[in-house]
Amino acid sequence: MPHDDHHAPVTNEPRAITSQAIGHMSPYEGSWGHVVLDGDFADPDVIFAEGFYWLISSTFHYSPGMAILCSDDLRSWQYAGHCVADITALGQAYAGEAMSRGSGGMFAGSIREHDGTYFVYFTTFEEGLFVVRAPHPAGPWTRPLLIWDEPFWDDPCPIWSDSGEGWLVLSRPGYPTDSGWKTYVMPLSGDGLEVQPDRLRILDDTWSSEGNKAYHIDGQYYVLHNEVRSLGNRVAVIMRAPTMDGPWEKRDLLVSEAADRDREPNQGSLLQTVEGDWVFVTHHGRMGYPEGRPVSVLPVTWADGWPAAVLTSALPSASRPASTILGMSDAFGSRTLGPQWEWVYQPAPDSWEATATGLRLAALPPRRAGDPRSVRNLLTQRMLSGQGQVTLHIEMGAADPGTVVNMGNLGSPFSALQVRRSTFDCSIDVVHGEVALDVEEGPRVPISWSLWLRVNYDLRSFASFSFSVDGERFFPVGSSYRTGMLGYRGNRIAVAAWDDDRDEDVRKASSWVTLRRFVYERSEQEDPAT
Repeated sequence: MPHDDHHAPVTNEPRAITSQAIGHMSPYEGSWGHVVLDGDFADPDVIFAEGFYWLISSTFHYSPGMAILCSDDLRSWQYAGHCVADITALGQAYAGEAMSRGSGGMFAGSIREHDGTYFVYFTTFEEGLFVVRAPHPAGPWTRPLLIWDEPFWDDPCPIWSDSGEGWLVLSRPGYPTDSGWKTYVMPLSGDGLEVQPDRLRILDDTWSSEGNKAYHIDGQYYVLHNEVRSLGNRVAVIMRAPTMDGPWEKRDLLVSEAADRDREPNQGSLLQTVEGDWVFVTHHGRMGYPEGRPVSVLPVTWADGWPAAVLTSALPSASRPASTILGMSDAFGSRTLGPQWEWVYQPAPDSWEATATGLRLAALPPRRAGDPRSVRNLLTQRMLSGQGQVTLHIEMGAADPGTVVNMGNLGSPFSALQVRRSTFDCSIDVVHGEVALDVEEGPRVPISWSLWLRVNYDLRSFASFSFSVDGERFFPVGSSYRTGMLGYRGNRIAVAAWDDDRDEDVRKASSWVTLRRFVYERSEQEDPAT
């Protein structure tokens, strides 16, 4: 069995997350080959360090950026944080006041340990190549350092030899003529903070190559990536050479059975487990599914120095994944935002406040009148597949007339429950649509200090809405609506507070809404955080 040169246990003591802090993760009884994260955890990269497995996932224009998850068995995961606390560190285009990087931002990254420091490399199409560093995978992470201001690159991965010589593998899908969409390599300094673009060369000249990961295993160098084949399907491939200078050979690591049968497992990490098994931790890249691109762990076999991932069956039912712990529910009792949440762009610091008694959202005017999708402090988290129920307890009794609260689905199409406060009562409607939004009118109810808003998802991922004034009896509102991906991201649960009547120049709102409790329940498995 091949041995991963970089798999040796890291001896540094955990500085942030320990076995006691992370809690007990129930073991999953079953073979590899199952969905372990059945939401939009696209572009995964995984390492084993500090006694745990750590997974990063791209976040595009959501903030905080580059999600980090932690597991002790590769099956049950929980949120552990983010690599970039505020994505305006990448540029002011990522601020809620600008909102000019839709479907851009932080693409696939790679996490590696080198000389006792953890590195995450990632690119943005517009700004260039960044790196962040930390003494532990849970952080704290340094402010992003722009080490190459060349646009249109993606999917970087570093690798260092035993002597400290470094390289960075990356692709260029955004090359203006599209002919440069290949996999490249260039020298990387020993400290990981400088690249040498003048020595950039092609590693794989196959058009469409991306999703790069590099490894040093049993004295051989391997580069894992994917490429487009017939009918537009992406295939995971593996390259091998005795040195990073080549000569390189290439074979298929995994070929999809059928695009909508296994949903194209093609991008992720080659990893040796603590038990010695080899696995391919991959997202399923086929688009068009409401939950986005889920993650599976597939078994890997070796023969003659070549790995091959094994599809044990078609994609297992994502409605009952191996994952049992994510921590999606939130009592909003902390003075910091929970790691399960991400904003659409980075909101202004005076537009929200985390307190010991709830998360307060300022009701600011959206950038597009009447459109909650353009609210400057739009709060989201990932939706999971299958049947489920989301309930949000809010307080808006002290909010000004004209204040609006939405809770629903940020996807294509958009749909949400909408509560609008007037002087004498509240209207409770459903808004929905692709571009323009329509309103399906619901009841008007007396002003109540507290309201409970609920979304139910069926097996088809259709959403239906209801509300309560006491948290016990819920009344349906409107029709059910399908959910869907938005751009390259899965549907998200979104919460917005806004007020169209406020002056556009007002930045500090006098009207606030308080989120008191958010509960995400699965029909098959209830979220333990509830």
